[in-house]
Amino acid sequence: MNNVQKMKKLWNIAFTYFLAAMAGGVFYREFTKYWGYTGETTLGYIHVHLMVLGTFTFLLLGVIAKVTNLTSQKRFPVFVKLYNIILPLMIVVMIWRGVLQTIGTELSRGMDAAISGMAGDKRNVPCFLINDFLGEEAFYRWNQFPKPPVEQ
Repeated sequence: MNNVQKMKKLWNIAFTYFLAAMAGGVFYREFTKYWGYTGETTLGYIHVHLMVLGTFTFLLLGVIAKVTNLTSQKRFPVFVKLYNIILPLMIVVMIWRGVLQTIGTELSRGMDAAISGMAGDKRNVPCFLINDFLGEEAFYRWNQFPKPPVEQ
């Protein structure tokens, strides 16, 4: 697969997240309307999370892939696979939380903390993945900055 095909693959992933974001927004609107819920719920944030963490991230990676050798780095496919596992898991937990809020299910403190922890931990993982899998070396290559000298 050449660089252009890999870039198009990233843009197709971005488009898939865009469609999921639109579906998430419609689900939020219709589900809360059906239940007559007018308060704040986690369902209201699904659209934004999918748009930013899904669509914009992969559009940006597609642009970077077009002008650099990002897709030829050996750890990049692992990053894409892990990211595409973790982000949907986070969204599923957010949907679970939002549905429970909307239908008025009371949660114990332990269950409330567990659901929040599952979703919250997954929000931080994409940042770690970008840093760990792509690394600081990639940052300096993409931006053509000289790497600062290491002080001893």
